[in-house]
Amino acid sequence: MPWTERPKPPAVTGSGALRLGTAEHAVTYALSANPAHLRRGPKGIRGSITAESEVAAEAFRYGDGYLVLAEGAEFKVKVLAHSTGSPTAYIELWKT
Repeated sequence: MPWTERPKPPAVTGSGALRLGTAEHAVTYALSANPAHLRRGPKGIRGSITAESEVAAEAFRYGDGYLVLAEGAEFKVKVLAHSTGSPTAYIELWKT
């Protein structure tokens, strides 16, 4: 039987706000690493956001936005993927 790697649990989860243009939406997020250790540059952190399915679809259409964490830190977000009707969108974020 081949060995398969188990999926790693997200390193950081929480709630925050997703800012798309002038609109701000409440979301929960799951990130693969702690954003406090993120530095400016081309390497971002991948993760996902969960909100109402309409918000996730709008985020995918916008493509770019900002994720504001509960503690006030703000990160630039690129929405990478979303399935129609799903409340989850997959993201990559960078330090602003």
